Amino acid sequence: MTRRGRVLSEALRGVGLAFIVGGVALGCARASAPPGGPPDELPPFLVETSPDTFALLEGWDGPVVFRFSERISERPAAGTWVDAVTVSPESGPVEVRHRRDALEIRPEGGFRRGQVYRISLKSVVRDLFGNVLFDPFELVFSTGPAFDEAVLAGLVWDRITGEGLRDHRVEAVASSDTGVVHLARTDSTGIFTLRYLPPGQFQVTAYQDRNRNRRLDPSEPRGRDGTELSPVDTVVLSVPVLAPDTTPAILASAALQDSLSIRLTFDDALDPVSPTEGVTWEILREVDSIPILTGRGIFHSGGVDSLRNADRIAAGQDPAEDTVPSPRPGGAPGRGQAPRTTTPDGRPLPERTLFLVLSTPLEAGQGYLMEVENVTNIHGIGGGGGRARLVLPAPDTTPPPAPDTVADTLTDTLRLVLGEGVGGRLRPRVLRLSPGER
Repeated sequence: MTRRGRVLSEALRGVGLAFIVGGVALGCARASAPPGGPPDELPPFLVETSPDTFALLEGWDGPVVFRFSERISERPAAGTWVDAVTVSPESGPVEVRHRRDALEIRPEGGFRRGQVYRISLKSVVRDLFGNVLFDPFELVFSTGPAFDEAVLAGLVWDRITGEGLRDHRVEAVASSDTGVVHLARTDSTGIFTLRYLPPGQFQVTAYQDRNRNRRLDPSEPRGRDGTELSPVDTVVLSVPVLAPDTTPAILASAALQDSLSIRLTFDDALDPVSPTEGVTWEILREVDSIPILTGRGIFHSGGVDSLRNADRIAAGQDPAEDTVPSPRPGGAPGRGQAPRTTTPDGRPLPERTLFLVLSTPLEAGQGYLMEVENVTNIHGIGGGGGRARLVLPAPDTTPPPAPDTVADTLTDTLRLVLGEGVGGRLRPRVLRLSPGER
């Protein structure tokens, strides 16, 4: 090979190596974020909606668009995009499409004429650095009617624990137009809001849509309420939610609460303000089935407290000194919080117990059968009750322990060494030992 050929070959080899190195460098640059500059700590924010807020349109054929200040992640911070969006009134399933810096929202069948629409977006939108949208957003526009100022809001809460329920579906249907379902979802505290509703009589249903099929199924917990709205009303509802039930409360166990009361525990919750006068009971001695007539009546825990206080007042004692233990059920408290004892509307929380108050104590060491009938549960279903066995412990006949003579002897020896008792006190004595004794 000539000298010119060798130079040309080396030059081509150098160019090829440069291309290879450049390709590797380019690949590395695409695989990682560009170096330098401060990290992005600002969340995305809305810069534009289409249509505009409070736009009055005769019809809207296109999707609703939420455009953000920067590129957004393809996945929300929680759930799915369909879960993050609520369209009210509802006209079918909602389709949500992700774009580079926007979300496009369209209900099945499009937006109907003659409606005021509310498009709600949860604060789950995040950018490529994980920064999440600060607050939820709601877009309101009309495809015909003017904007009424009526507001329907409320709290959806668990009838058993009294706690607010998040992510529950709330449907408001006007009696004049049952084909239009105004829709909201509760926030993390159980609050919902429906703004710009037309005036009229509304039936409100709140339920946990467990299978997300957008309709109330027989097994799903639910609550209902109704109200009437004028064009300028603001109505706040309290909607307790309870799982459906068709069976009566069954007696599960009986236990001695104290010497003069028996705690009856059921498999279902009971309303602590419901009357107990219709509840019947009987105590049978187990060995011979003889009825024991020592009962004063069956009460809820609050009724036991009232009865004890009345007894103390009759005896000339301070009712505040009542020490009879009566359980106080409630929702699980947060750290540093006292247990909840009442519902949001001020009623006592449901209990699973009734108390049979005795006039005289039962005989220790005996077994008894408790029979209860006509108990009504929290759903208003009567006919509950059952039978449970109650065994009282035998009295303790163990003699007291004998005195510890070894300990007593040591104590006497110690007193002798230290000094003689004078007036209940010990007088020190100095012991002198000879050198040989030391």
